[in-house]
Amino acid sequence: MAPSDPRPKTGADPTTGAVAAVAAVAAILAGSVQVLGTIAGFGPRFVAASFGVYLAASVLIVRGLRDHHDHSRFGLANCITLLRVALVSLMAGITADVAMRPLDLTDGQAWTLFGLALFAMMLDGLDGIAARRLGIVSGYGARSEE
Repeated sequence: MAPSDPRPKTGADPTTGAVAAVAAVAAILAGSVQVLGTIAGFGPRFVAASFGVYLAASVLIVRGLRDHHDHSRFGLANCITLLRVALVSLMAGITADVAMRPLDLTDGQAWTLFGLALFAMMLDGLDGIAARRLGIVSGYGARSEE
């Protein structure tokens, strides 16, 4: 006997919305990389690491949807989580850029890293609140909260 699928049979596939959200956040990430690279003076390692981490995380997120997401759409809470992934990707890019040279992080670069971390931490609780208020809580989203 085949296991039953608890998702509503609406015909909608959450991966469609997820791919659209990944692309939208990638555009935000591209703009952020451009601005931070120019203003704070981060180099090509920053760009490569930021996009590499975002790409890897996005692939894992989209691949996990079909097996672990209980709803027919990607949802606001998951979009907030995806934005947090982009912020963490920027922090990873900064770390990669700085790690390959003598530790000469300028005040502006240090404050940029601090601001990204603070914003990511603030978003951490917002996705769960949004999921509960919209009634789209899932094991998939709960797993990202652990």
